[in-house]
Amino acid sequence: MRPAIAAALAALLSGAFAAEAESPAPAETYPDIVDLGEDEVIAPPEETRSLGGQKTSFVTSIEPAEQPPGGDLGAALRSALGVHVESLGGLGQYATMSIRGSSGNQVAVYLDGVRVSGGGGAVDLASFPLAHFERIEVLRGTSGARFGDAALGGVVNLVTPRGAEGTWGSLSLGQGIYTGNGRGTAADIVQIGSTFGHGEERWRFLGSVQGAWTNGDFLYKPDADLGLGRRDTRRRNNAYESLGALLKGGYSLGAAWEVYGLAEVFAADKEIPGLTSFPTPEAAQDDRRLLLVGGSRAVLPDLGGLEVDGRVSVLAERSDYRDPGGGITGFPYETSNRDTTFGQELTLVAPLGTAHRLRLSEELRRETFDGDGVGSHDRTTVFASLADTYMPLGDRVTLMPQGAIDLCDGGDTLLCGGIGGEFKPWSFLALRANGGSGYRRPSFQELYYDLGFLTGNPELDAERSVGFDAGPVLALDWFRAEAGYFRTVYDDLIVYLLQSGFRFKPYNVGKAVAEGVEVGGSMEPWEHLRLRANWTYAEVLDKTRDPSSRDRQVPGKPRNAVFVRCEVPLWNLCPYGEYHFVGRNPVTRANTKMLAARHVANLGIRCRLGESLAIEAACKNLTDERAVDVRGFPLPSRTVAVALTFQW
Repeated sequence: MRPAIAAALAALLSGAFAAEAESPAPAETYPDIVDLGEDEVIAPPEETRSLGGQKTSFVTSIEPAEQPPGGDLGAALRSALGVHVESLGGLGQYATMSIRGSSGNQVAVYLDGVRVSGGGGAVDLASFPLAHFERIEVLRGTSGARFGDAALGGVVNLVTPRGAEGTWGSLSLGQGIYTGNGRGTAADIVQIGSTFGHGEERWRFLGSVQGAWTNGDFLYKPDADLGLGRRDTRRRNNAYESLGALLKGGYSLGAAWEVYGLAEVFAADKEIPGLTSFPTPEAAQDDRRLLLVGGSRAVLPDLGGLEVDGRVSVLAERSDYRDPGGGITGFPYETSNRDTTFGQELTLVAPLGTAHRLRLSEELRRETFDGDGVGSHDRTTVFASLADTYMPLGDRVTLMPQGAIDLCDGGDTLLCGGIGGEFKPWSFLALRANGGSGYRRPSFQELYYDLGFLTGNPELDAERSVGFDAGPVLALDWFRAEAGYFRTVYDDLIVYLLQSGFRFKPYNVGKAVAEGVEVGGSMEPWEHLRLRANWTYAEVLDKTRDPSSRDRQVPGKPRNAVFVRCEVPLWNLCPYGEYHFVGRNPVTRANTKMLAARHVANLGIRCRLGESLAIEAACKNLTDERAVDVRGFPLPSRTVAVALTFQW
C-alpha cells in the first residue's frame, strides 16, 4: 500500500467518526425481509429486493428529490461516495459511472431488482429519467457471488416509489437557462412530468410520465493546445428530447400471497456533437427501450416461513445512429443495434432457527443481439447463488458467506465466492469487512464487431476481479459516519490493441489495481442545519507490462473526489449549497496529458407554498467552471433552473 493511502487510513482509524455514514442504519438494511411473527406476513409487492439486504456491505442511498432542478441520473450519482461519473455533455448525452476505479461496464445496474445491464456493454445513465425513482442505491465493492455478471466494481439499484392507499399525484415543470450564451431564449432546458397512483386494501398502482428537452447550446472553453483558439465557443448539434413512462402495481391474493407487475418505456432523440476537435455537425441517435416485469411473492408459514419470489422479465432496446455528413469517417455512416433479453428469476429465503437465514437464487438470461457490424448472436446464461446470513450472537455478530456458479452455452463455467462480516461492540458502532470475487463476460461488440477500425475477438475470456474492503460505521440519532479502506485487483481486462492495417482488436491483456480510502457521512445537530459530505481517494494503477504506462494512474480515474452539501431549513424555506471537487484526471496511459482539477458549486432554495405547491430555484456551476469529464466533451456552463411542483 502506498504511503499516501497508509497515512489516510491511519487518520481514519484514529478519528474516523468526524462525518456521518451514508450507509443505511441496520434497521433500514432489510426492507425486503419480514420478521415472521404470528400475525406478520409478506411485505407489499412494491417492496422489491434491496441492495441493503447485503447487511455487511457498504451501501449508499441517494434521494432524487434532493437534486437541483435541470439534472439527470448521472448528475445525481456524482454525489455518491466512491462514484465517478463520465458524461459526454450534459442533459441527455451518454453517461457512465465508475465505482472504486471500475469501468462503466463493470457496474451491474438494476431497476427495482431487475437487471437492465447486459451483453450490450455499459448502461447509459442518461436513458433513465431521474424523476421515476424514489431512491438510488449504490453498493460499493466486488459482488459477483450475489449479483453475478458485471458486478466487479459494484451495483446500482434504481428504486421506484411504493404505492400508497388513496388517490395521490404530483405535476412538475422545470425550466433552465445557460447563462452567457447570447441566444436570448426563454429556456434552454425544459423538464415536465407527473406521478400518480391509487391504492386500496388489496391492490395498488402508480404511474410516472417524464419528458425532457434541451437545445444543448452552452458555452465551453476549447482545448488551446489543439489549436482551437482560447475564446469561449458555443456547443453545436447537442440538442436532446426524451419521453419516459413507468407503470407498476400489485394485487394481494391472500394473507401471504401477492402478484406484481411493472412496465417501463423510454424514447429519446438526440444530436451527437462529437469531439470539439472533430465535430459531427449532422450526427444524431435515436434510443428506444421497453421493460416488462411480472412476478409473485409468497410466505409459506407451513414451511417454516419460507419466502418465495419468482418473476419473468423482457428487456428490449434499440439504438439507431446516423451521420450523413461523415464528420469523422469522411463518408455517410449509419448503424443500428437491437438487444433483447428474456429473464427468469426464482429466489427462496429460508429462516433456519434464529441464527441462520439461507438465500438460494437462480437466474436464467437469454440475450439476443443484432447489430450492424456485429451480426446476429445470442447466448444463454444460468446463474445460481447460495448465501447464508449467520447471526450467532443476535445482532452483535453477522457473517455472510456466499458462493455462485455461472453457466453459459458456448462459454466458460465461472465460479465466484465471497464472505462478509459485521461486529457491533455497541449498538451505535459496527465494524464491517467484505471480500469476494467478480467477473464480466465480454460484450457482443467485443466478441463480434467487425466494422471500420474495430474488429471483434470471439476468443475473449471474462474479465476477473478480487476485492476487499473494511471499515467502521457509526450511527447516532443526529450523526452518522463511515470510513473504509478498499483494494480491488482487476485481471484479464479487455484492451484494444493495434493490428496491421490500422485496425484495433480486443485481447485479455489488461491488469489494474484499485486501492484507496473513503470517508462519508451526514449530521443534523440542529433542526435548522443539515450537513452531508464525502471524500474518496483512489489509486487505480495500470499493471500491464508496458513500461510507459505501468504503475501510472488509469485514464479517466481521478484520485480525489469531494462532495459537500449543506441545508438550512427555515420554516417553509430551505436554502442549500453544494460543492463538488474532482482532482486531476489522466487523459493518456502514460499520464503525460491531464485534465485540470475542477471546483463546481451549486446554490439553491426550496419554498413550500401551502400544502400542495412548492417552488425551487438553483444556480448550478455558480463560478462558471469550464469542466469536462472526457477530453473533447465539455460539460454545461453556468445554468439557472427553476422548478414548480403541485401535489394532491
